[in-house]
Amino acid sequence: MPVWALLTTFLLVVAGAAIGFRYSTEGSFDTLHVILTIFLAVNVLVCLWQWCLFLRRDYIGTRVDHWRTQGEVMGASASKAFMNTRLSISQIFSVTFWSEIYSVYSVTDPAYTDKTSCGFNTDIWNGFWTFIPTVLLLVTFASPFIPPFVTGVIGIALFHQWIFGTVMYSASFYVGGHYKSVSASDAFLFIWVINGSWILCAVLGFYVSIRLILDQNYGILGF
Repeated sequence: MPVWALLTTFLLVVAGAAIGFRYSTEGSFDTLHVILTIFLAVNVLVCLWQWCLFLRRDYIGTRVDHWRTQGEVMGASASKAFMNTRLSISQIFSVTFWSEIYSVYSVTDPAYTDKTSCGFNTDIWNGFWTFIPTVLLLVTFASPFIPPFVTGVIGIALFHQWIFGTVMYSASFYVGGHYKSVSASDAFLFIWVINGSWILCAVLGFYVSIRLILDQNYGILGF
């Protein structure tokens, strides 16, 4: 199975379970719930990668040239080469293999080979700080079991961090001059499209969290 297929399956299972459970109990879908569920499911996956980044932080830099070369051989980007890699059973559960996502990304932004950089430390922080709260929101957004005020407070803390951290990382990419070593198309995809989408979803989640506190119910999510 190629990497892209496994990742897609993971997100479909996690997000699909939450969305499907809500539909089975409420008999309806809600647009805000679907968007935030997908966003939170992605962050669960990202947190797992960020654990791998921490555990194999000295290994990341040793594989950057490998993935740069793989991309050149394929006549494509390093990220495309990685996503089309076929996985063995052992690799699916390999911390070392998944840490190579950051080797691939380091072809675009070498910050992840520098343990003192903003990008590296922001990701480590996100991986360890947001995993459990993300899972809590994922579950309570599907089947409210936490008081809306408490959920709103958790949400504000999480979504604010994602907004702040992503803006900080994006700024460091340009202030640090890393944009000079990549094509305009790669900078557009990895910084503006991916990070821009992350910020927009976090802003949406921040708004929903405020409404949960003010309204004292889950009406904003269609309950």
